[in-house]
Amino acid sequence: MHNRVEQNMKQIYETLCGICGAEHVLVREPMSRHTTFRTGGPADLLVQPKAEQIAPILEVCRNEEIPWTIIGNGSNLLVIKIITNRVFVNIYLKTHTKNLPHSKCLSDFLSCLVGIYIFI
Repeated sequence: MHNRVEQNMKQIYETLCGICGAEHVLVREPMSRHTTFRTGGPADLLVQPKAEQIAPILEVCRNEEIPWTIIGNGSNLLVIKIITNRVFVNIYLKTHTKNLPHSKCLSDFLSCLVGIYIFI
């Protein structure tokens, strides 16, 4: 069973690389690098996609019945030591909000996508 799961994750890795490039699909990535509390062991796969790549990635996960988790900046996120058979999709955008097409200031509020780093 373990060998079958490993083989399945390898196929998913290759498919995800085809969607967003190998440089954006990290294997056995320590989640401590992606949380503000600096906790968490390695995730089988962590994907850092562009916005238009998110839907195809989630479709692959659904079709292969692989659980997935969307993460942003990593604040308010606690990760256990070992994460297996799960794909993490990191949608954190480290950029100024003024450069984002889907953000706008409304009086005292900022309306924007999730995972946006705000420079004050």
